[in-house]
Amino acid sequence: MKNYALKIGAIFGFISVITTLGVHLIPVQASTFEESVMLFTNSTYIFSRWWIVFHCIAVFISMTGVFIAINTPFNIHAKLGLMSFSVFSWTEIARMLLSLTYLFDLRRNYVEETDPVIRTILRTDIQNFTLIGTGLFTLFLLGFALGNLFYGIELAKTKGFGKWVGYLLIFWFATGMHGLYSTFQPAAAVDGFYEIFNITFQPAVRGLTAYWLLTQISPSK
Repeated sequence: MKNYALKIGAIFGFISVITTLGVHLIPVQASTFEESVMLFTNSTYIFSRWWIVFHCIAVFISMTGVFIAINTPFNIHAKLGLMSFSVFSWTEIARMLLSLTYLFDLRRNYVEETDPVIRTILRTDIQNFTLIGTGLFTLFLLGFALGNLFYGIELAKTKGFGKWVGYLLIFWFATGMHGLYSTFQPAAAVDGFYEIFNITFQPAVRGLTAYWLLTQISPSK
């Protein structure tokens, strides 16, 4: 059964390589409030929200596979790592589902409403939802960064290929914490770095982690 779990984790790890690229490359743009309001009619936007939901599920399953590979009865790093990745996954899923339900209906009601007073209230609610989204996104960043740290520490203790995966996860933790800091102190100078980082380093490490999981599968007897 352990081999089966590791295979499932590896499969979803490789799937997460593709979903990571989609998360960062599927174009959804709205430069004005009126454009953002009409996103509820944009099929690409709706698809991108569901894509992110599936991406989070794929990452969680693959990271559960890592947990199974490294966990021992008293391994606190493995358990804290799985808990952190759980927070990451379900927080972002909640944020996306709120966009597809609560924010979706606010936008539709704003477009259909004719009373200017009610439209003003709806506009304020739509704009304030950004604050809720930012709070959830911050928790998402923290959970993901800590998950990488705890798994990275544990993998760095191993020998061979797994050790290097551990180092990469620890580095990812460092960039994640910087991203968390940037949420409160935005810096345009690093935007270009993360645009490249998100479509190169992230999918590469996900793929390497999935491959490492395959190496942990015991040979059939």
